[in-house]
Amino acid sequence: MSEERELRENESSSEFPTVILFVFAACAVLIGFGFAYEEAKPAFSLSASLRISELLLFGAGLYSVALLRGQLRAVRGQLVAQLQQMERHEQQLEDENRLRSYQMYHQLFARIPEPGELTQRMYDIAKKHGFLKGLEGFGTPIGADVSRAIQGDTDDFLSVRAFLDEFEKFCGAVQAKLVDPEYAFSMQSGRVIRYFTVFSPIIKDLQSENDMAYAELQKTAEAWRQRRRTEDEAKRLNRGIGGPSVPALNQSRRAIR
Repeated sequence: MSEERELRENESSSEFPTVILFVFAACAVLIGFGFAYEEAKPAFSLSASLRISELLLFGAGLYSVALLRGQLRAVRGQLVAQLQQMERHEQQLEDENRLRSYQMYHQLFARIPEPGELTQRMYDIAKKHGFLKGLEGFGTPIGADVSRAIQGDTDDFLSVRAFLDEFEKFCGAVQAKLVDPEYAFSMQSGRVIRYFTVFSPIIKDLQSENDMAYAELQKTAEAWRQRRRTEDEAKRLNRGIGGPSVPALNQSRRAIR
């Protein structure tokens, strides 16, 4: 439809010179006719010819303005169409880039750390020191005696440090906006909160010597823990009568009021 309209507008614009030439020729004929018959037919004088010519010229001027307005409208339509096409192309590029980013995030951060020797060591340490139950949910901090026992065992302590280092690198990427925050939150918030909570006594001991130890992990875990609490509280309040989960009942209550 747009191409057909543009073709019609181009045809109309091509008629413009012909119309103007016709108007000027008609004016010339009328003026010459007025000169020839001014004495023979006073009723059709030169002044009358000039007035008619003025009307024709005025009409031609109005027509040229209308035609120019149509041409400007056509150009504006073309510019708008080009802008919309550019916006669609830009949105398509953004969507493709977001998809590639999510695919990369999923490949790199779907599991932290990757299943292997380190994760097996953590399971063995939790079993050895009796805090497997503490790894459930958002985690339970290990006791002071467990913390001392782990720090007193070089192999266990180094394994815990290596495990926490993986989360520190991930949280550093989140804080630096190298990873999409919403994707990171949806994929890893539970595990980040859990392991920060479980090993918080060891982290505090390390921070007493170096206050920057696991700073990114702590910052991210505390922010995400607060967000999870807020979201869980909102879900709890929205359950039951009065919540959005029962819209029909709510509508009935509003109707009664």
